[in-house]
Amino acid sequence: MAFHKNRRIRPSAFQRVAAGSGPEGRSAFARLLPIVLLDLALALAAAGVVGGFFVGGRHLSRWLASSPSFALNDIVIEGEQHLTEAEILDASGVERGDSIFSVDVEEVHDRLLESPWIREVEVVRRMPGSLAIDVVERECAALLWSGSLYRVDRDGPVFEKHP
Repeated sequence: MAFHKNRRIRPSAFQRVAAGSGPEGRSAFARLLPIVLLDLALALAAAGVVGGFFVGGRHLSRWLASSPSFALNDIVIEGEQHLTEAEILDASGVERGDSIFSVDVEEVHDRLLESPWIREVEVVRRMPGSLAIDVVERECAALLWSGSLYRVDRDGPVFEKHP
């Protein structure tokens, strides 16, 4: 087995750099310029990404609001007894063909509770284009005469003037 002598490292690899040619010899501006340029490039890239998200988000929201894929095609109404589906639909303010994203579920809920016949209501958005409205109506248990005729709910409150 033959042994090889260690190779000698070239002396030029360890020689000092001539004065003025290394980082110590450059001016402060010359030393900071690459750092400043890198920071500027990163800031511009970040601004481009944020701007892209903003512009892309606006286009995405417009597309979602107008896309036929998210049009409200199916409105399922359950629990109606006295009111018809058309009356509940009119009271909700929702129309078929509206964007599912333009329907404010809380606002529809509040509008439906304004009807004297509706005691409770649950409105659920189902993707891609369906809205479920589950209604619990009041039950007229009695009629009350007090100058006019009023309907009284099973639980006691007067809820509508009888026509």
